[in-house]
Order: sequence, then structure tokens, then C-alpha cells
Amino acid sequence: MHDGLKRMVEKQENVFYYITLLNENYPMPGLQAGTEEQIIKGMYLCKPGAEGDRRVQLLGSGTILRESLEAQTLLAADWGVQADVWSCPSFNELTREGQDADRWNLLHPLEAPRLPFVTQQLSTRSGPVVASTDYMKAYAEQIRPFIPKGRTYRVLGTDGFGRSDFRSKLREHFEVNRHYIVVAALKSLADDGVLPVAKVAEAIAKYGINADKINPLYALKRNGDRTMALVRHSGPGHRGFRRSGRDRAARQGRRHRQGRAIAHHGRIGQGIDGDSIEPRRRGQGDQGGAGRQGQAGLGDCGGGSRRCSRGCSSGRRCACARSRRSASASRGTRGGTCRCRPVGSACARHRRLQGRGRH
Repeated sequence: MHDGLKRMVEKQENVFYYITLLNENYPMPGLQAGTEEQIIKGMYLCKPGAEGDRRVQLLGSGTILRESLEAQTLLAADWGVQADVWSCPSFNELTREGQDADRWNLLHPLEAPRLPFVTQQLSTRSGPVVASTDYMKAYAEQIRPFIPKGRTYRVLGTDGFGRSDFRSKLREHFEVNRHYIVVAALKSLADDGVLPVAKVAEAIAKYGINADKINPLYALKRNGDRTMALVRHSGPGHRGFRRSGRDRAARQGRRHRQGRAIAHHGRIGQGIDGDSIEPRRRGQGDQGGAGRQGQAGLGDCGGGSRRCSRGCSSGRRCACARSRRSASASRGTRGGTCRCRPVGSACARHRRLQGRGRH
């Protein structure tokens, strides 16, 4: 706040500062002497770990910084790994500063290169780097070019569809809680040859992590005990992603009923063809077996305004006015049997509506 007021009010710079408020109450760590400038630049050492050969660097932002602090405790207690926890108030500022240094190095090839601030900070500590936030992974991925060369960098984030649940459940679902941070740190150490990879599998079992659960990026919502997913589907009548499982069946059932209702009333029908809704011509009805009225799709009245094409004697026609209006090209057959009625007769639906004064 002090720096913001100084730049906006005193220096009248063309910048603005804002305060982010979250919906989780927790005590904020006190200001450490000598970190003021580092905080403004976007990264400072929040809590260093104890001495040890097996070491990782944990970067945290926002409320997930607390998960990084808990992961630091688990790593030391359960796996004998020491972790330094860094607070990163702004990966955006770190990225801008790093890109500015990179630009300067590009345009001044004969001068000593500038080191991005991220590189400077992490160069003082050893071990792979794990960044975790409650933002999309792309947020922390911005600083990947500025990680010291030869260092493993792994990012955890909340990519996927939002949902409402307890914070602990959400962080488990999006794989950003303390247990996933520990597993990510152990896997990074295993990739560097510091730990046997069996330790990673042991941690997954120890913390009860479901290794076969769906990627949260593709998880849509919960339906009972099943996690619904988006499935990429292409082909005639399909557009991009669609839901799978029960949700798809429910939507297909609704379309099934809609197709019956539209066809029964003789309007422009929509039938069911797989999972897509194909437009039908007037009077065509539902070709997928949804309706009980046959090809004409006109209730109990099988005839139309044309003569029967199956060669009925006396040229019988249906007398239902509703059918004549909506079935300009329908046939009066069903299953090969002529259903035409003598002139002057009416279908059951016509008689029923006529008695109510609606036909």
C-alpha cells in the first residue's frame, strides 16, 4: 500500500494498485525485514527449510501458499526432504521483469547480460522447483523461461470447470493441495535421480490419492457417485464437446420426448438420430421410433390432403382439417396397411378437439 500510494499520489505515475480480497480468513505472516523490495518485485523467501542434501523449492501464491507451508512440514517429517517456501505475490510482475531483462540482453549483445529476478532468487537455493496456485497453470507457467538452467520446474493449478464444494474437496479435486505438492516434489527429485521412483508411488498410496481419477481439466460435474466428463466428438450433427454418461442420456431422453410432442401436434418435427437433433420436414415426424403415430406423424389420422398412393378405391381422403394443413406430402399408410378413411370421417383427435371447440 505504501509503494502504491507513493507511485500513484506522490509521483503521479500512470499506474494503479489494487488489493485482492479472498473469502478465506487466516492470519497473514508478518513483514520480514529486508523483503520489501522483493515483495514489490513479486517473490520473496517466506520460510526457509532446515539444512539437508535432498532439497526442493516450493513457490506458492494466494491461499495455496498455506498448502505449500503444510507440504514443507510433510516433506521433512515423512520423507526427509527439506523445502524452502517462496511467496509469489505476482507471477505477472516476475514475468514482465524477466521479459524486460531478456529484451535488454537481445538488444545489447556485447554487454554483460542481465539476470531476471526469478533467476537471481532461485540461484541462491538448490533443488527442483514446484509452483502451486489456485489459478490456471498458465499463470505460473509464465516464469518457466527464467528458471535457472538445468532445474526441473513443475506447475500445479486449477484448470477445469468451476464447482461449489468445501475448500479441501476443491483443492483435492484440482490437485493443488499439500499432498499433491508433496508428490510433485518427490517426483521432481526422482526425475533428478535424488530419490528412487518407488518413493513417489509410496506417497500416492500413503495420502490416498486416486491415481486413476479423471483429469480435472475434463471433469464437468458430479452426478451421484460418478464424475461426468466432456468427450470430444466429431461427425455429422455434432458440435465440439458434449457431455457423457447419464447427463447425455438425460438430454437424449428430453429430446426424445420433444420429438414425440412436436410430431404429434403436426408442426415441424425434430427427431432423434443418435445424440443429435436432425431437422425434419413438415409431417415427417420421428424416424427413430420415438412416436406411435407412424410416418405421417399426425396423431390417429393416417391420411393427408392427397389421395392414397396405395390405390384405394373411391379416392378416400382424411377429413381432419388439422391434418390437411400440416401434411402436404404425407402418405396414408402405416406398415403397408391403408389407413385412409371415407370422406367426411375424422380421426379420434379431431373429434376430441372438436367437442372442446378448439378444432
